[in-house]
Amino acid sequence: MRIILINPLYKNLYGEMQSTLGLFPPLGLAYIASVLQSKGHTARLLDMEAESLDEEGLIAEISKFAPDLIGIYSS
Repeated sequence: MRIILINPLYKNLYGEMQSTLGLFPPLGLAYIASVLQSKGHTARLLDMEAESLDEEGLIAEISKFAPDLIGIYSS
């Protein structure tokens, strides 16, 4: 199974606070991707913030990867 795990943008969400938030790697998604790969799945982690992707870029990346399943981080 092809699975893409997405860490969405948060800068636009927090506005003025964005500079104080910093850039943190999505370790939880990385752990999940690692377990999926160890079980024989093809997993990709897409960090929109780190890769400077907007919504159009996200759609293009999803289309290229053609996943069977999409997971999206939320807090």
